[in-house]
Amino acid sequence: AFTLAAVLPTVFGFEGFTYLVIALSLSLAWLWLPLTGFKAKDDTRWAKEMFVFSILIITALSFAMAIK
Repeated sequence: AFTLAAVLPTVFGFEGFTYLVIALSLSLAWLWLPLTGFKAKDDTRWAKEMFVFSILIITALSFAMAIK
């Protein structure tokens, strides 16, 4: 759902190709991170990594929208 929501600004013409590449790259990385959680030995560390990455991805997407 996040990946779809992240690429919708490009679909509707509000953002360009650069934003689309950034959004897809970060979204796919964020999708991959939860899958690694199934093999994580330390659940607390994995959860903190997810939290930090979620803040980074929101910041990066906001910055990408601002620089247009």
